[in-house]
Amino acid sequence: LWLSDSEPVDPLWLSDSEPPPPPRLLDLPAELVVHVLKRLATADLGRIAGTCRYLRGGAAYGRRAMSPVEAAIRVRSHKSGVIAPTSLPEVDGAWVQRLLRLERLAVAARRAAAA
Repeated sequence: LWLSDSEPVDPLWLSDSEPPPPPRLLDLPAELVVHVLKRLATADLGRIAGTCRYLRGGAAYGRRAMSPVEAAIRVRSHKSGVIAPTSLPEVDGAWVQRLLRLERLAVAARRAAAA
C-alpha cells in the first residue's frame, strides 16, 4: 500500500491506528453552532456563554464581532417578533448579558399576558 509516490505503508499500521476523535461543537461551521445554540433555554445560553470564551465572543481586529451566543439570541428574538437593540447602553457591560436579560423580560411578559 502506498500513500504517496515514495512512501510504502504497512497495512497493519493502518488497522492498528486509533479512529479519529469525534467532531466537537466548535469544529462545526459558525452557522451550525448558532443553529444548535438557538435551541437552548435562556438560562443555558447564559451558562454556556459564561464557560466558553469562543461562544461568548469579543472584539476581533479592533471592532466588535458578534459571538455565536449573541447570534443565537438575535435569531430567536427575530423569530418571536422582538427587535433586539443595535446599540449597547453605556450602563450595560456586554451584549450577551443585555440580550439575555431582554429575552427573559420578554418571556415573563408573554407569560403574564397569557395568564
